[in-house]
Amino acid sequence: MVRWEMIKIHNPDNVRLYHITHATNISGIIEAGGLWSDNACAAKEISSLNIGYSRLKARRLTTPVPMRAGKFVGDYVPLYFANRSPMLYAISRKQVIEYSGEQREIVYLVTTIGDILRRCESWLFTDGHAVESISGFYNDLAELEQIDWDLVEAWSWRNTSDDNDRKRRKQAEFLVENFLPWECISKIAVYDEIMAERVKKTLAGAAHCPEVCVESKWYY
Repeated sequence: MVRWEMIKIHNPDNVRLYHITHATNISGIIEAGGLWSDNACAAKEISSLNIGYSRLKARRLTTPVPMRAGKFVGDYVPLYFANRSPMLYAISRKQVIEYSGEQREIVYLVTTIGDILRRCESWLFTDGHAVESISGFYNDLAELEQIDWDLVEAWSWRNTSDDNDRKRRKQAEFLVENFLPWECISKIAVYDEIMAERVKKTLAGAAHCPEVCVESKWYY
């Protein structure tokens, strides 16, 4: 049974979503109350250690959201339906010139659609990378079937001669407008036990402390 059939049988609210960031950004995220969109971070002068392509971030600031007049992808906090993303692969292969660190320093902030629905009013999702013009945007959970769930689950996502659109579909996104509260994060996944201890120390004393666990299989 494909994953979408399982989701229909169970509760789509339980679908997990992932946001990757550098471990050193966690304290700043907590201080800010959660994750802010790139546009909001610029307006509020919130800084963090960048682990992504600057050119791609710039594209997100100017890519319009079709169903939301006057809104751009950069007005939304991005989360992905898949772990082991193409972005993390690029980081692991030292292909992101803006980031010189190791992939082991990257952590996953994990939430679910249900957690977001309970705390966030405006959201939508895509069937592929949000900056690609052919990606569709949706705001009805019934349209989750538009996502290629088999590819989202697959570890091999490279384009092939038979299908040159795999990489885009692998990066389907769930987008939360403006702000994602820290309380939505239920789990922080890390590379190894050393990183787990480091993150736990960062969380010490926080009002909300997500579960910290090692998920080495989510890395390359």
